[in-house]
Amino acid sequence: MKKALMIGIKYPNQVPSEQVISSYNNIDTVRDKLVTLKGFDHKNITILKDDGETDPPTQKNIEMYVDSAVTAAMSTGDKLLIYFSAHGRHDKEGELGILASDLQVVPGRFFRNLLNPAREKTRVTMICEVCESSAFFPKDYFGSRPFGTMVDSAKESLQLFIGTKPIAKGLVFFSASRELSGVERSLPKEEREKLLAVQKCASKGVEVTCPLGVFTAELVNCLVEADKEGRRITNRELINSIQCQIELNKGVNSSKQIAGMEGDDCLEDFYFSD
Repeated sequence: MKKALMIGIKYPNQVPSEQVISSYNNIDTVRDKLVTLKGFDHKNITILKDDGETDPPTQKNIEMYVDSAVTAAMSTGDKLLIYFSAHGRHDKEGELGILASDLQVVPGRFFRNLLNPAREKTRVTMICEVCESSAFFPKDYFGSRPFGTMVDSAKESLQLFIGTKPIAKGLVFFSASRELSGVERSLPKEEREKLLAVQKCASKGVEVTCPLGVFTAELVNCLVEADKEGRRITNRELINSIQCQIELNKGVNSSKQIAGMEGDDCLEDFYFSD
């Protein structure tokens, strides 16, 4: 069985410049495509938003819901997809994590500690439209496993993953943005945002009129186009599409802005398979 936990945090009580305006639309659009294109059942998709209509995505609730979903998947063998749309922030110990709706940080180590044993028992896919979220899982975290390894550039991805084969179980982590370097972090906010290149509204080619994050927009676009054409898309095709869209929208070279996976294997074999 396929299940999903989707968490979107807009921070509506913050000033507009600090809000993630695309979060709710990201969640709703991806959920719709999971159901209409990938055979997910609505009842198997759990959603948290800070819109007052669901349980709030506070630090406590995020950790509780993620822990519960992963523990259940380990017990039943269900395939689990975890999707986040939120801000990335450092916690008090200096580790990057997800900024919850109560402005507390769910650090990367929480996900590492929880998902490390899970990847031996079932398949968990974690997709983050979150700034600097590649830092949640260091490049060497996955050891020799061919899939799920974090990389900082499409070129490095291509070198790592061409010719590899899908694995039946394990952890797949796909981040929309790499961690900034110390020099980059000291740049003015406007320059940092150009480097992060993730939350720009981009609905071109997507079957919605609401703004989406670039990463989510291209993920959805690839799924929609592949479904129309009756074909399966590869990880490489998705990466290339995201890079092109970011370059069009922000005018930056995105070769090092997308941390994720690439290869000739079909996207559905990892994210949306039975």
